[in-house]
Amino acid sequence: MPYTLSGLALLSQVPKNNLAKVFALVFVLLSVPLAAVLWGLSTTGQSRNLVVFDAIALPVNGAMPGLMITLNIENRGEPVTFSALSSTDAGNTHIMGGELGDVVVPGGGRISFALDGAHIMAMAVTGEMTVGRLIPLHFTLGDGSILKTQVTVAEADPMDHSSHGGMAGQPIDPAPQIALEVDRDNNSGTWQVSSTVSHFQFDTELVDTEHVAGSGHGHLYLNNVKLARYFGSDMSIGQLPAGQHRLRLDLNTNVHQPYWVNGEAVSAEVLITVD
Repeated sequence: MPYTLSGLALLSQVPKNNLAKVFALVFVLLSVPLAAVLWGLSTTGQSRNLVVFDAIALPVNGAMPGLMITLNIENRGEPVTFSALSSTDAGNTHIMGGELGDVVVPGGGRISFALDGAHIMAMAVTGEMTVGRLIPLHFTLGDGSILKTQVTVAEADPMDHSSHGGMAGQPIDPAPQIALEVDRDNNSGTWQVSSTVSHFQFDTELVDTEHVAGSGHGHLYLNNVKLARYFGSDMSIGQLPAGQHRLRLDLNTNVHQPYWVNGEAVSAEVLITVD
C-alpha cells in the first residue's frame, strides 16, 4: 500500500553522519533564490539602466583643495534625472557649471561630465588624494533609486581633451552662421538634431591632429552638460523627459579650442519643450 513520509520522517531515515550534508544542501538551495531576490531589490528602478565609464578625479590644489570629476553615463532605458549627489569621502559634492536638477541623461543616449561643460566637484575630501585612490560617488535618481560608482584619482594630463574648456579661444573670420534645429520622431520619441552652418567645415579626419583655420567639429550640450561631438550630420540625442531643455552647439578647432568671434564663443542654442 502506498505511503508518504513527512519531511521530519524523511530526515529520520538519513544516517546521522549525512545530516550535515543534507542541511548544507538545503541552505544552498534556499540561498540562491534569496540572493537573486536581494540583487533584484538592489538594482530596481532606473539606476539598473545606467552604465558609468571613464570616471576620473583630478586633484585641485590651493586654498580649497578638492577633486574635479569627469565621467560618462550611458542610459539604456527611459530618460533619467537626478535629485542628489554625494560621496562618503567628501564633505561637499556638487555640480560645477550647472544645476543637478537640470541634468538629464536622455533615454537611449549618454552624457559626459567634462571640464568644458558641467562637471562634478568633490570638496573637503578625507585622507590623501593619492593617484589610484578610488572615491565613491552616489547619484540619487528622480525615481529614488541610487546609482553607485567609483572614480579613480589621476594626475592631470595637459593634453587630455576633457580639460580643453580652459583653453583660450581661436578667432575665426568670417564668422560662421549656425541654424540649429531639433525635431521629435513620433515613432521612437527620440529627438533629432540637424544644422546648417556657413563659413565652417566639419572635418572628421583632422580631429586631434592640427589646427586648420575654419575647420573642426562641434560639441552638443544639453542644459550645459556635454552630450557628444557633432560633425554636421543629422543625429539623435535620445528621449527627453517632460519640461524645457536647452540644447547648444559650440564650434571647436581640430585641437579642441573653442572658436571665438569678438571674444565670444561661436554657438547656437534652441529651447526644447517636451509635453
